[in-house]
Amino acid sequence: MRLNFLSFDAIAARLTNGSFDLNLHAAGIRIEEMRDLLAKACARYVIAAHQFQALYQRIRHRTLGHLSDGINREISDFLTLYYPVESL
Repeated sequence: MRLNFLSFDAIAARLTNGSFDLNLHAAGIRIEEMRDLLAKACARYVIAAHQFQALYQRIRHRTLGHLSDGINREISDFLTLYYPVESL
């Protein structure tokens, strides 16, 4: 997978700051390449499969923009996926 080179830096950032944000625009990774990982994240965050599938079908061909992970001020973990919007 193309993200292997980012793993150490991402882990180090989370350990020191509690969160990280990876700018992945230049990597050209399509969301559909991340489907298995996203499905696991949905299970972790108790997101219903039908809700994930509905969104996934609309955005699967878009490229991944940013991936953020960490612990917020309320001590809850989060995972945020950003992708470019399409013009209307």
